[in-house]
Amino acid sequence: MEKFITIVMGIFRPILKTKKSRARLRQIQYRGKISAAMVYDQKGIIDVFRKVDDVTVLGVMDMKIQFPGQSYFFVLKK
Repeated sequence: MEKFITIVMGIFRPILKTKKSRARLRQIQYRGKISAAMVYDQKGIIDVFRKVDDVTVLGVMDMKIQFPGQSYFFVLKK
């Protein structure tokens, strides 16, 4: 299956790639702990991620513009 995904991504890469980045992954300190974060370039949004277990990641979205001071929590499962 991994080889299939690699082949498919190789085929679609020219269609999917962009010359402008839209977001970057960074390590940031969030509530006293170093966490992975996705910082969106053109939006006032930072998504912060923390591993819960091998199949679960907890995420929190901080939005600077629409809801300052409020966070949106979500769960991602593998």
